[in-house]
Amino acid sequence: MTLAVVIALLVLAVSVAWAVGGRLQGAVWTRSSPGVALFVWHCLAVSLASSLFAVVALTTHDTLEHVMLAVPGTQKSQLHAIYAGHFTVGGPWNITAVAMLVLVLAVVVSAVRTVMSRPGAMLAHHAQTSDVVETTHGTISVVRHDDPFAYCVPRRRGRPARIFVSSGAAARLEVAELDSVVLHEQAHLTRRHHLHVLVAEVLVRALRPLRVLSSYADEVRRLVELQADDIACRRTTRRTLASALLTMAAPPSRVGLAAAATPTGERVERLIGAPAQGDRFSLLMAVLAGCAAAAPSLAVVTPALWLVLQA
Repeated sequence: MTLAVVIALLVLAVSVAWAVGGRLQGAVWTRSSPGVALFVWHCLAVSLASSLFAVVALTTHDTLEHVMLAVPGTQKSQLHAIYAGHFTVGGPWNITAVAMLVLVLAVVVSAVRTVMSRPGAMLAHHAQTSDVVETTHGTISVVRHDDPFAYCVPRRRGRPARIFVSSGAAARLEVAELDSVVLHEQAHLTRRHHLHVLVAEVLVRALRPLRVLSSYADEVRRLVELQADDIACRRTTRRTLASALLTMAAPPSRVGLAAAATPTGERVERLIGAPAQGDRFSLLMAVLAGCAAAAPSLAVVTPALWLVLQA
């Protein structure tokens, strides 16, 4: 059984890599359904990463069987029969594969630490900016700066989430336009878009040696901006936000998730065009991506669960 499942998982990993490598990036339907596209990207990334991890786990079935003994109602002989059958691997391969698993975990931990260290620079900028704040209205602060920009800083270590708008933006934008920019930043905070970007950056860094998912983080940054635009437009007009984006087009924000962080042309084109409607294709993609994300984990745990149910 193990060999057939391993081959199936490798096929799945190659298929996902092909899909995200050339078919999903910049696909037209992602512009009309950015929220669904975010879900699809995350699911396919999880599917690829977990498929590779599951392949190593299944090929070291002796180690996996010891782990599965923690499941009540399982026995070593039964687990070996269902996971490996007559297929047996030697001790050296098990040691090598375990070392590979440890290496993979070390790479993931390193990626998390590297990505998590980046907000330090953002907070340092925030600390400097806090000294030149002109006024504060609730969670919104106006920063003394001639350039038009806005950005949000999510809640971190007891500090409340805040939205910063430059005095240059406040001076150049009409009241309705300024409100639309604030709504955009609020959408980033309420949807926790910084976590979407964090997950994408960690997986991209962890899988960089394999040269896959190279566009994952960039696409997530693009899609969260499009989704924030759509959420903001529930409480403002699309043309008002488009006008604000054109005014805010230069320079882009220096930190955080910002109203000018994604190429303005695409966003303005979406806003002044007809409102996008979801379609069956995007929903089909979401279902397929969800299945792909669940498949590797199911391949690992289903045999043990089947034994428990048969007991």
